Amino acid sequence: MFERAKESLPGGNTRTGAYMRPFPIYVERGEGVYFYDLDGHRLLDFVNNNTALILGHAHPAIVEALQDRVAKGTAFSRPTPLEVEMAELLRERVPSLERLRFCSSGTEAVLNALRVARAFTGRRKIARFEGAYHGVGEYALVNLGPANRPRSVPSTAGLSPAVLEEVLVLPFNDADACAEIINENADDLAAVIVDPLATGAGTCLPVEGFLSRLRELTTQIGALLIFDEIISFRASPGGAQELYGVRPDLTCMAKVIAGGTAGAVFGGRADVMGTV
Repeated sequence: MFERAKESLPGGNTRTGAYMRPFPIYVERGEGVYFYDLDGHRLLDFVNNNTALILGHAHPAIVEALQDRVAKGTAFSRPTPLEVEMAELLRERVPSLERLRFCSSGTEAVLNALRVARAFTGRRKIARFEGAYHGVGEYALVNLGPANRPRSVPSTAGLSPAVLEEVLVLPFNDADACAEIINENADDLAAVIVDPLATGAGTCLPVEGFLSRLRELTTQIGALLIFDEIISFRASPGGAQELYGVRPDLTCMAKVIAGGTAGAVFGGRADVMGTV
């Protein structure tokens, strides 16, 4: 299968992170906490679709819901009652989501949130944290540097130099260093985006008061605070913002809210989302 796949797919697969030597594992099916490869081996799945399948593979309730929906039609380019019901459920669970929009992927949710932040503030720059993962959008693929003063270094080839000029990189859990960088760019900083649990950097829990300090710093300069809860939404029923008691201006969530399938949302303050 690997030799066949290489004829069509770079590296023999779609997701670069799934590659392993001498070849990636090709999956035939999944059931509960296990998946089965093409050779019939039953393997315990610790990846779990990047933790999005909190009910496991092929859970009967998820299968039934998907089959019911497919039988009624899958895409209409028009609103549906389910869209409204889902929005109401999320608003009840996450109070900071005063208004929200659905999209297809975490990357899309992040890109939309960053665009909304720029539109609302009229500013150009975005600040993100070293080692964090926010999808594969241009503004998410900037990283690395010294501990107290990370630089805007591309983490992949093909990034425009203009992107590097507009993205600041902050050190996670160093509030004083963050304050210095944020205040230096106060006039042109649209937003600070943070994964509250720094899952892309090995899951580093925020030290006490760090997220609250980010809230204070962004409020003081009129920038927005964006929580990327695509992973951290598992931390509590209301996500990391409920767990740590910090209310962001915008929030991004993805496939865990869609039963592990393709689906995402971005939303937050009503006045900010009014720019959509």
